[in-house]
Amino acid sequence: MSGKTALHSGAFNFSSFISNSVDPRTGQYGLSIVLPVLRGDYLGGVSFPPSFTYSSVGAGDFGYGQGWDINLSSFIEHAYPEGGSALSLYTGERFTVDGVESISEKKLDTFHFHKDGDGVFRVEHKDAQLTEILELVQIGTKKLALPTKIYSASKRWLEFVYRDNPQLPGNPCLSEVRDSGIDGQQGRRLLLIEYPGDMIITLYPDQPAARASYTLKFKGRQLERIVLPTDDAAYWEFAYQQVHGQTCVTRVRRPTGAVEHIEYGIDGDPGHKLPGVDQYLPRVKRHRIVPGFGQAEQVTDYEYSSTNFVGNGSSVVWNNNGRDNLYDVADANYSYWSKTTERCPGQADRTVLRTFDRFHRMVEEKQVQGSCVITTVSQYPGNSAEPFGKQPENFQLQQLSTQSWQKANGKPGTAVHTTEYDLFGNLIREVAVTGVETVYEYFPVDGEPGKCPADPQGFVRWRKSQTIKPSAKGEGAAATERTEFVYKALDPVPLPEGTPDPVAKPWLVLKEEQAFVMAGEMKVPLSQTITHYHESKEDLLSYGRPAETIMTMGAKPTTTSYSYTTEVVENHPALVVNQVVTGFDHGQALEDGTVRNVQKTFALKHSALTAEPLLNRDDNDVEIAYAYDLLGRVTVETVAPNDKIYKASRKYSYVLAVGDSPAVQTSTDVKGVTTRTLLDGLGRVFEEQRMEADSVEIWRRQRYRKTYLATYNAYGQLAEETEYDWMADVVTEPGIHHAVDLTLQTTYGYDDWGQQAWQRGPDGICHFEVTDPVGTEASAQLPITRSWRESADGTVASGVTETWLNRFEEATHVRRFRKKDDTVAYSQHTYHYDGLGRVAREVAADKSTTLSTYDTFGRLLTQTLPDRSVVTRRYATFDSDDLPESIDVDGIVLGTQTFDGLKRLYRSVTGGRERILHYKPGYNRPEKVFTPSRQWVEYEYNPVLGEEPLKRTSSRFTADYTYDPENARLLRCTEDGQTLERDYFSTGQMKWEKRTEGNETFEMTYAYSYRDRMLSYTDVLGQVQDYQYDDAGRLQKTTLGTTVAMFEYDKLGRTSKIETRDGDNYLITWLEYDEFDRETLRRFDMPSEIQTLKQDYDVCDRIELKALKLGEQETGELLREETFAYDARGRLYDYQCSGPLSPVDPQGHVIRAQAFEFDPLDNIILVITQLTDKETDQPGENVAEYFFDNEDPAQLSSITNSYPGYPATAKLIYDPDGNLTDDGEGMLMDYDATGRLRSVEKAGLMSSYHYDGVDRLSGQSGG
Repeated sequence: MSGKTALHSGAFNFSSFISNSVDPRTGQYGLSIVLPVLRGDYLGGVSFPPSFTYSSVGAGDFGYGQGWDINLSSFIEHAYPEGGSALSLYTGERFTVDGVESISEKKLDTFHFHKDGDGVFRVEHKDAQLTEILELVQIGTKKLALPTKIYSASKRWLEFVYRDNPQLPGNPCLSEVRDSGIDGQQGRRLLLIEYPGDMIITLYPDQPAARASYTLKFKGRQLERIVLPTDDAAYWEFAYQQVHGQTCVTRVRRPTGAVEHIEYGIDGDPGHKLPGVDQYLPRVKRHRIVPGFGQAEQVTDYEYSSTNFVGNGSSVVWNNNGRDNLYDVADANYSYWSKTTERCPGQADRTVLRTFDRFHRMVEEKQVQGSCVITTVSQYPGNSAEPFGKQPENFQLQQLSTQSWQKANGKPGTAVHTTEYDLFGNLIREVAVTGVETVYEYFPVDGEPGKCPADPQGFVRWRKSQTIKPSAKGEGAAATERTEFVYKALDPVPLPEGTPDPVAKPWLVLKEEQAFVMAGEMKVPLSQTITHYHESKEDLLSYGRPAETIMTMGAKPTTTSYSYTTEVVENHPALVVNQVVTGFDHGQALEDGTVRNVQKTFALKHSALTAEPLLNRDDNDVEIAYAYDLLGRVTVETVAPNDKIYKASRKYSYVLAVGDSPAVQTSTDVKGVTTRTLLDGLGRVFEEQRMEADSVEIWRRQRYRKTYLATYNAYGQLAEETEYDWMADVVTEPGIHHAVDLTLQTTYGYDDWGQQAWQRGPDGICHFEVTDPVGTEASAQLPITRSWRESADGTVASGVTETWLNRFEEATHVRRFRKKDDTVAYSQHTYHYDGLGRVAREVAADKSTTLSTYDTFGRLLTQTLPDRSVVTRRYATFDSDDLPESIDVDGIVLGTQTFDGLKRLYRSVTGGRERILHYKPGYNRPEKVFTPSRQWVEYEYNPVLGEEPLKRTSSRFTADYTYDPENARLLRCTEDGQTLERDYFSTGQMKWEKRTEGNETFEMTYAYSYRDRMLSYTDVLGQVQDYQYDDAGRLQKTTLGTTVAMFEYDKLGRTSKIETRDGDNYLITWLEYDEFDRETLRRFDMPSEIQTLKQDYDVCDRIELKALKLGEQETGELLREETFAYDARGRLYDYQCSGPLSPVDPQGHVIRAQAFEFDPLDNIILVITQLTDKETDQPGENVAEYFFDNEDPAQLSSITNSYPGYPATAKLIYDPDGNLTDDGEGMLMDYDATGRLRSVEKAGLMSSYHYDGVDRLSGQSGG
């Protein structure tokens, strides 16, 4: 009802005014207390967001407190001396109505205002599709029209009732809100406001489980406190002072504990002067926010120009006629500005200067911090020199936004965002900073036959098409995509007799959506979605809601049907939506005479009051139930609420700030372990504590122990955080334990762009990641990020990785420099993108190039590898998800997959081997899998357990699994007469594992810190291995019996020394690295000798040289030197070796060199080995050819060798599942249905292999 304000300005129609902050246009502090959205008619009607809004320029007290009002539309006839009427909308916009329905300051066609009779008015909203009926409320003498009904598009409604406020007689105040009711039921009360002295706002007053009361307490007629419906009676609190005759908020205490101080008149600031008269308006000079709890204050100082939003400094004289005086300013160059200044110790001051023109449009925003300047310049349609009356309807909608980044006086980097609107305010064209262009078309008011009926309220708002055009700067062939829309009209719900005809109009719903890819001017269909609606008025609950959607791709329809019922869930009225998804192949005949079941059903339950989910059923048919407190916060989350075994709940509780105590959220997991999160007044986590649930001392298990601390600076940035790890207790004497914390602190630093630039970890090492949004001329003034590390003392630094970014924020160049000051890059890897931001060409540091193409849905179609081999993928045609149906290389098919209409894989063929999967109806995991050899594996699942089976059965084994009913972790499994049992810590790490075979039991135990550092491990023989860590949390020492391993680190945190000792025996390994953390030297210090291993790399980080020497590298004796060369695809193609420790092949010959040849599938097809014969010590050569003659093009079929002593030919034999059964050299192998090796036979000796239920080899028997 803010139409009753004493001051009118179009500046207040910008959304920045209604906020919990200072509006930069007006300098006014705005505060809005938002209540939960009122949702009518089981979520099928009006959704209305009630809020109470404070304005220092309010005209008085209208029953809700001085300066406070509720966001209801209102209309006052003859509100101004010159005869204009005041119209205020619930959106916060305000206008003066000049005549019967004429609004001269309304440019955009966002609403229609009509007078339907004496004292009856109608407001139709374009975007929200709401219709409001405003009627004169006969309370007192005021001629005030307020909404009595608000209709949704379907004409379900909310009804508003008013009463006199006894605390301020003669003022009509909202009393209650009801919905229209379903199936003839009386409308449900959604809101009740009582005025017994205090003001009590009750949501859902007739619903005990959801009833929530907010109490507004007054001091005189000033709203002093809003008490929330919480057990701790949390509250908002306000203090005021009079400034220039206006009641201004000076202090706000938030329920979270933050305190805001709003200050006026500092340094004699007079306020905003009204033009031509000796009157002033208050304006904020300083806004100070105190988060409390040790966090830095945030202070913003304000400065203003002498010109202002009411026209001071112009030729106009202030006239309170309900019109914007500034629109009468003739000077086209008139502007006004405001400037904010923030300060933070250790950083440069941050100022933001905002400039507005005479139409209140922000034309420039300039942020300056240090030498960094960010400027945003906005341009608008029309000719700014023309008066308001001659401006086009869309003149206040931004047309061009140019953002620039500049350092000192350097060349700026810029990003341009273009938006075009039609004269009705509809977005018709947008060009993002990436260059991607989106074009929108709309149906005219009268519609289009067969595609869109005429708009019932006469708006242009129904989108006809959307076309996305790739950026012209991209490589490759990204396609233009187009989507077209078709609408249909539905009759309104049955309305009571007497409902005005202008209300009882049909409404439009989306009927069809069709997607195309453009081939020139030709449209190639991609998909079509048709929606049918419930249209029987015998079922008003369902009426107008979707009944069925049919999405068709590749001539294969996927159908989803919807039905609606109501239910009471935990005393909460709920809307139940049952969905049935039917795949295109449902009912198809199978080979065994049955039909395919490709259908799943699931239900969603939402609160009919708040729309929050009460029960969800996920894709695996797992139910998840939710409960909430009166502020809508989740209090209980229960998985499988109707499963007696696996029902598990996670609980949450909340305490807002009370006194000097912070707000606290607690989370109790399914095992009853609670974590407390402490929040400062701005809702930021500053401390966390957790129960010591795993303590060896029982009394400590319910005690809270600190795990985390955080500190924020005056700019609101995270400045420091500390993690606490709980290490092993120190036992000073039997039974006396002392807790030990490992404190790990990280500090953060920021640049003058406001970005995090570095962090210093617990080891003192500083990690830099500095992004310069300006870039360089070479990067086309696009952003460049440089990252490196420096030692704690600053004497050692890593190499620098420099990443150039494009406007998609994707890397275009990744360059590496050995040192920070180097100007020549050590390596460069480049990426080139198509017009939609997908990699089209990638050039590695060795200049090898990979080309990629994509389909309309962003799926990789072809990849041309550096050797020009082409990998092609094809996808299921019925869906846009990543469902690959085939992959081939240069036309050679490697495998195919077939998916059913629920996107489940049911057939795969790899190298001619067919695998078939069967599913239970509606399940996503297979019930039975047939391998190509027609072996089978059956699975039994409980969806609650996720991917893990309860039972796994095949002809050769049965495995049973038992899980923790609360957290679904594996507790026990049995297979092959073996039992595996496990227990866990509350953090999820394993506490012990026990394996039982016959009468033998083997047990392993573990100890971990809170943050998963292993503290000790006890093996099956009872041997204990202990671990120790340094102050930075790095492994320092591990001990097993008499064996000790110690670790040291260099200045950049890399392992530099590993010393292992056992009695007199020792091995000391020293490690050195280059600038890119690649190991370059390893020195082995042993009792009798020293060896050193040197490694060199190419620009792609592949090893080029390895040299092992006895002694130091400079003077030692060469033992082995190896060189490596790679082809364009990064495959080793040449290997050279020399020295006495050169490798030896299985025949005992010394390898001197090898050359490798590959086919396009990455199969090795030829190996030429230069060798030294073990018998003759003479050079020789073996040519080994590898053949792939089987149906599977990647299955090795035989090997031939040319050198004497090698097998001349080795033929490999496989079983139908693709497992090697005969290696051609006398070894025979056997496998089970899961592909596990079961036996090996060679030279008459048989070995059998045994596995536990988690597929780990657990034993071997036989020879």
